[in-house]
Amino acid sequence: MSDIALAGIGTLIIFFAMVTSCWMYVFSYLFAELIESYLDKSKFVASNRKALSGLGLLGKPVRNGSVALMFLCPRLCERRGLIEKDELLNLPVSLKRKLLALWIAAGVLLFVAFIFWLLVL
Repeated sequence: MSDIALAGIGTLIIFFAMVTSCWMYVFSYLFAELIESYLDKSKFVASNRKALSGLGLLGKPVRNGSVALMFLCPRLCERRGLIEKDELLNLPVSLKRKLLALWIAAGVLLFVAFIFWLLVL
């Protein structure tokens, strides 16, 4: 593969990383409090809100990421006592899809960038 094609692929990866990070900040700014209001009984969400509320816009993606991890491994969070039994069912499906799509897209993009780095550089 030529150097120009590799540079184009690298540029696309960087572009999509920037789009995803902008998407993450806008989504976090708009929906962090709404998502956390549906999970008000969770000790994990309450402690994250208390610890990260002073960080402003930088803390909101971290708080949303912790909620996304709770959706990706709910049984582990239930066993650890971080959430109640069926508390994750309170969140509307549309919000859950938006939240998980964002974090899955960011994870896939990170994986693609890592593979590109391993194979090219």
